[in-house]
Amino acid sequence: IQRISAAQVQIEFDVTNIRAGAAFQLMTKGALGDNWSVDNSAALQTVVAGLRFRFVTSTVGTPRFFRGSAQ
Repeated sequence: IQRISAAQVQIEFDVTNIRAGAAFQLMTKGALGDNWSVDNSAALQTVVAGLRFRFVTSTVGTPRFFRGSAQ
């Protein structure tokens, strides 16, 4: 996770053996005991087609935990 501004972070990740047409979502929660929910403010960017991607999302508000999901 890299802070790119006072209000945004980017989260880069690599994928292997992912099926064609897979959709990625960034999931978030505020506390370890909370349920995961989709971070609808996250923007997905392709860094290297089929291999490396990044989410850019807001850091405004309370601290959060993140995880990626492939559908």
